Amino acid sequence: MTLTKEYLPILVAIVAASLAYLYTKRNNKLNNFYAQVKESLEGILGSMYFDLRIILQIEDEFEKNYEVQKWFNKHGRIEMSLFKLGDRNLIDSYLDLEKEYRKSRNRTQIDQKAFYINLERFYSKLDKHYWNSFQSLYTDYNWFNTVLNRPFPVKIALEIGRNLLNFCELIFYISAVTIFFGIYFGVLKRLSLLEKYWIPIDFIMIAIRLAAISIFLISLISMFLPGHTKWTEVFEKVGNFILSPVRKLIKILKREKK
Repeated sequence: MTLTKEYLPILVAIVAASLAYLYTKRNNKLNNFYAQVKESLEGILGSMYFDLRIILQIEDEFEKNYEVQKWFNKHGRIEMSLFKLGDRNLIDSYLDLEKEYRKSRNRTQIDQKAFYINLERFYSKLDKHYWNSFQSLYTDYNWFNTVLNRPFPVKIALEIGRNLLNFCELIFYISAVTIFFGIYFGVLKRLSLLEKYWIPIDFIMIAIRLAAISIFLISLISMFLPGHTKWTEVFEKVGNFILSPVRKLIKILKREKK
């Protein structure tokens, strides 16, 4: 016990220094990530995405081919720095597409159709990558744009609501995982593949109650917080999915009565 007391301050200092180092390192990586995403969106990713978006809307075949050629000439230059796309699969897809285009200048109608199918597939990848990057950079934009212009008491209330929402989401995820594994182990026990329940029934019932309370609070809080409607939409879709068969059954029963 004496030895532990002697080395406890040293141990605490080591743990505190390690946590501080990891936190600083994580923040530095996060800041670098935001800087890289911003540079990519403002540079090659944004330019490549919006230029191609306009090109694919062109109906005239001659004009479309001409704009595609300009698009490759613009974004295939070394100084455009393809690496700033930040996604190796996307870079490889672009290089393969450019190679296909350069090889088939005098392509047949079938080859041209196949090329544009591949171009549209690349656009789908580019679209997903662009908006994921956009969301990463501007995920809190609407929140701060709304909150910072509110009176101080409202700011405090909204910040408390946001932290409470995050806490409820954590409780919901933990409860959902507990319920899932509780049911899973219960099925194994029923099939005689387990000797006893690994998660007690009472514990599962508590998890169900907590999940229900969390869903209620998440739905309630999301209604008052700016930019937090995703949970309301999710619960609405789940509710419609569950209630849809019930509604159909009610309609059938009403018809039979008539």
